[in-house]
Amino acid sequence: MILLLRFFLLSSSIFLSSLSYAEIIKNIEIIGLNTVSRGSVLSYIPFEKGDEYSIKNSNKVLNSLMVTGLFEHISINFDDNETLKISVKENPTIKFFELKNYSDGKVLSQDIIEQLKKNFQLEPGKVFITKKFDDFLKQLTGIYVNSGYYNTSFKLEKKVDQENRVSIDIDIDEKVPSKISSLKILGSKHFDTEDLLDEFEIGEPDFFLINYFTKKDQFDPNKLKAGIEAIRTKYLNNGFLNIKISEPNVKFQSEKKDFIDIVIEINEGVQFKLRKVHFETEILDIYPDISNNFSLKTGDIFDRKALSKSIKNINKKFADKGYAYSNVETVISSITDNEVDLKVIVAKGELTYINRIEISGNTRTQDSVIRREMLLLEGQLYSDTAFNDSISNIKRLGYFSNVQMNAAKDSKNPDKVNIFVKVTESKTGEFSIGVSHSNSTGASFNLGIQENNFLGTGKTLKAKFNNSKAVQEKSFYFLDPHVNNQGHSASIGFFFKSIDAANLDVSSYKIDQNGVSSGYGIPISSNSDIFADLSFSKYEVTCGTLFGSVGYEQSQCLSPDNNEFAMELKYSHSSLNDFYFPTKGEKSNISSKLALPIGDLNYLSASASYENYDEIFEDFTLKVSTNLSAASGYGNNELPFYKRFYAGGSSSVRGFDFNSLGSVYANGKAKGGELSLLSNISLITPFYLANNPEKMRIGGFIDAGALSEKISSFDPNDLRVSTGVAFTWLTPIGPLGFNMAKPLIKKENDKLKTFELSLGSSF
Repeated sequence: MILLLRFFLLSSSIFLSSLSYAEIIKNIEIIGLNTVSRGSVLSYIPFEKGDEYSIKNSNKVLNSLMVTGLFEHISINFDDNETLKISVKENPTIKFFELKNYSDGKVLSQDIIEQLKKNFQLEPGKVFITKKFDDFLKQLTGIYVNSGYYNTSFKLEKKVDQENRVSIDIDIDEKVPSKISSLKILGSKHFDTEDLLDEFEIGEPDFFLINYFTKKDQFDPNKLKAGIEAIRTKYLNNGFLNIKISEPNVKFQSEKKDFIDIVIEINEGVQFKLRKVHFETEILDIYPDISNNFSLKTGDIFDRKALSKSIKNINKKFADKGYAYSNVETVISSITDNEVDLKVIVAKGELTYINRIEISGNTRTQDSVIRREMLLLEGQLYSDTAFNDSISNIKRLGYFSNVQMNAAKDSKNPDKVNIFVKVTESKTGEFSIGVSHSNSTGASFNLGIQENNFLGTGKTLKAKFNNSKAVQEKSFYFLDPHVNNQGHSASIGFFFKSIDAANLDVSSYKIDQNGVSSGYGIPISSNSDIFADLSFSKYEVTCGTLFGSVGYEQSQCLSPDNNEFAMELKYSHSSLNDFYFPTKGEKSNISSKLALPIGDLNYLSASASYENYDEIFEDFTLKVSTNLSAASGYGNNELPFYKRFYAGGSSSVRGFDFNSLGSVYANGKAKGGELSLLSNISLITPFYLANNPEKMRIGGFIDAGALSEKISSFDPNDLRVSTGVAFTWLTPIGPLGFNMAKPLIKKENDKLKTFELSLGSSF
C-alpha cells in the first residue's frame, strides 16, 4: 500500500512538471475567423512568435480574447510542431433589432427603446453579445414591472443568416396594468387616514367616470414609494421624528396578478417640541438678532420644513453680507421624552467678491442694456438678494424668453466668483404692411412698426399709419428708459387720428384728433418710478343726426372745437419675477390725469391697478388683480363722451362682447361710463401636455366687472361675473391667447361672446 502511494505521488510530480514546462512558440494559427481580421486577434493576445508558452498561462490568452466580446467560443491547443492553434467561433453581428406591438407612450416609446439599444450595444452593426442581450431583457422586464404591468410577456424570435448576421424580433404582449383593489393605512392616530391617502397619486378607484381619466387605481410601484415618502415628510414636518413606516404589504388577489391589495402600517412615535435653540457665538457676533429670523420658536412643534426654511434664511443672511458659500449645520444637542434642544453652527467661509460678469446669447441686445439691470458689479461684494433681484430685473424687460444666471467660484481666486448670464432673445417688435377690406371699414392700407428694444438699445419706438374709410391714423412715439446714468426716462410723441364712427356700425359721430406729448420719469426705488407727461391735443367733433337731432350728447356736439392741455402723473411698481409668465411678485400702477383749465376740455381722471402672483403649490400660480378707474368733468363741465371707460371682452370681463357693458343709447350701442371696476382671480399652470410647456400656460379664471354711467349712480346690480378657461402660448411673434368663458351674472340684453382669440396678450 505504501509503495503504491509513493508511485502515485512520483507520477503526479512528473505530470505537473511536464505541464509547467515552457516551450517556444514557432507558429500561431487562428481558425474560424470570418469578419474579424487575423491582425485584430493577434493584437489582443499577449504572445508573439518566439515567446515561451506553457499550459498554465493559457488563461491569459482566453481572457484577452473573451473580454473583446467578439467571440462566442474559444479553444487553445499547442501541438507537437510547436504551433499555437486558436479556434474561435465569432459572435454574430446585429442585422436588425425590433420591438413590436407595444403601446407607444404608455410604458415604452421610440426614444426609450433607442436609448436602451444604445446602452446595451444592441444597435444594427454591433456585435451581438448574449450577456448584454440578457441584461437588456432584465431591464425591459423591470421597466414594465415598475410601471405596474406585471403580466407582460415577451416572445423572442432570433434568426442567424449564412453571413452570421442575427435578426431579433421581440413581440410584446403588454396586457393591462394591475389595478389597486384596496389601499389601507393602519396605525395612524394623529392624522386622519383619508388625509394620508390623499398624499398618494394612486389608490382605490374614484367614481368610474373620473377614474377613467385619472387612472388612479392603476398600480405603479414608483408612485407607491413616492406616496410613502410624502407621508414620512408629513409626519417629520409635524414633530414625529421617530416615525416608522413598514414596507408596504402588496398582495395579489390571484395568480393573474390583475388586482392588488396594499396595506401600510405606521408607528407614529412621540410628537416632539423645541425646548431651546443655541446659536454659535460667531453667528451672534454678526447677527445678534438672528433668532428673529429663525422660524422655529421655543415651544413650537419640531417642524422639519420650518427648520429647513430657517436654515435657508440664515444662509441668505450671510450670503447678503458677502459670504456666498456659507454652510449652516443644525445638531440636536439633547433630547428628552418629547422635547429637543437644537444647536445652530455656521461655517461662514471667506468674503466673496465679484471677479467678472459674462453675458451671452444676446445677439441683438447690447450688453449695456443687460448690465444696467444688474445690481452687482465687478469688484463688488457678493449679495444673494442682489443676485436674485438682478435676474428678475432682466426678465421684467420683456426682451428675453429665457434668462439663466449662475455664479461659479473662480479657479484661480477662491475668494472671488464669476457670474454668467445667458439669455435667449424673444421677438420684441413687429413690422406690418398690407391692404385689407371689410364691409364695416372698407378698403384699408396699413403700415406700422413697433419695437420695444430698438436696435438692441432698450429704447421703445412706435410708428403707425392706417388709412381706411372708418379710421385714419398717423402716430409716432419714442421712449428712452435710461436717458442718463441715474435711470431717468424721457419720451416724445405726436399723433393724428380721425374716426368716423358711423362706418364702424356704432353711433353717428366723427372725431379728428391731433397732438403732441412729452414725458419724463424718475426712479424712486429699484422697482418703482414716477412719470410725468404733458400733452396737447386738438379735437374736432362732428355729431350725426342720431346724436344732435334727438338730444344725445347735444351739449358737447354744439362745441365742435375742443383744445386739451393735459398733465398726467403716473406711479408704477413691479417686483414680478418674469415679464410674460410671472409666478411671484406684485405689480401696481396709479395714474392721475388733469385736463388743465387753459384748454376747452376740463376733466379729471384717475386709475389704480394691482396684480399679485403667488405660487400656492408646485407649478400652480394664483393671480389676483383689480382695477379701478374714474373720470369726471369739473367747473360745471361734463366729461367728454369720448373719454368714458368701456368694459367687456378679453381685456376686462371675458364672456361678454367687446366694450358692450354698461348703459346704451337708443340704438343699443354702449355709452361707456365714468366709473369702471374690474377684478380677476386666475389659477395658472404650465401646459404639460405640450412638448414645450415652459412657453405655454393654461388656467381657470373668474372675472368680475361693473361700469357706471355716473360716479354718483354706481349700483352693485351693474356687476357682471364670468368664469372660464384661458390658454396663452408664447410664440415667436408674441403671446397668442384664447379663452372660453361663460357668464355667471348677466342681464337680459347683454351681448355675449363665448370664445375669443387674441395676439399680444397673456394672463
